[in-house]
Amino acid sequence: MDPRVGDIDAFIRTAMTKAEATPGLAIVVVDGDHVVMAQGYGVADVRTGQPVDADTGFYIASATKSFTALAIAAMAAIARAVNDLVAEAM
Repeated sequence: MDPRVGDIDAFIRTAMTKAEATPGLAIVVVDGDHVVMAQGYGVADVRTGQPVDADTGFYIASATKSFTALAIAAMAAIARAVNDLVAEAM
């Protein structure tokens, strides 16, 4: 494992022992176009004990709505900043 992600791994392992409501998770850390870490933790199915791996798919339901809203807000803020710079330059 890349030494840069050792703290992330330790944090997740500690959090998984404390957060009983989360049976499993998967994480990918990317630096540019290089995958630094791809790891699964816990179980994907509490009934069977099937472990989570880096390729486990998760049903995330409406969580994508907040990610999309945040991305749109960030793009709008950037556009306003660019428009302000252009207006000042004129």
